Amino acid sequence: MIHLDSRGKTRWEYNCNAPVALLGSSDEGQLFVIDAARFQHRIDTDGKQIGSAVRLPGEALQLLPDGRALLHDGRMWKPGSMSLGPVPSTPPRHQGPRSLYGTESGWAVLSGSSTREHRSPSAAACAPLEASSGDGSTWVAGVDGILRLHDSNGDITSEVELGATAIDLQRSEQGRILVTLADGRLCDVEELKR
Repeated sequence: MIHLDSRGKTRWEYNCNAPVALLGSSDEGQLFVIDAARFQHRIDTDGKQIGSAVRLPGEALQLLPDGRALLHDGRMWKPGSMSLGPVPSTPPRHQGPRSLYGTESGWAVLSGSSTREHRSPSAAACAPLEASSGDGSTWVAGVDGILRLHDSNGDITSEVELGATAIDLQRSEQGRILVTLADGRLCDVEELKR
């Protein structure tokens, strides 16, 4: 890893023993690096290693700002601790203090040290997207081609027929939901304020 300043000059270099597989940062600016050999390295803002590298017990899917890693099998790992959770079927989406990901039976919310799975009529086709309302509602695009708005309890409050499976959800600058469909179309969904 090479850290460059705003002029492109090298500030520091850090060498992992294997290629970098995943990179994350803490709120304090530390870097968490997982290499291809599944070792996690903690690096401070000056490029110095903090502690020693620790090997993960499985492949990581996402790094969280506190150094925890969500593994492909749903376990949440941090040196010295492990917790079980639902197995991700989509890559996770980090939104503020929460991470959202699809599961075979719906979708899950990772918040703090707990993971809560919600059921949906169809498995999530891509990472869910938090609604702009800020009330904990979440948009989930099912593999059945239907975009559903779930409230914070997981209950469905709205449905939109997409006509194809979604591969990505994004929010536009105007606050609309942009859904990329597997057949190449882009669907624009307006969030209605209630």
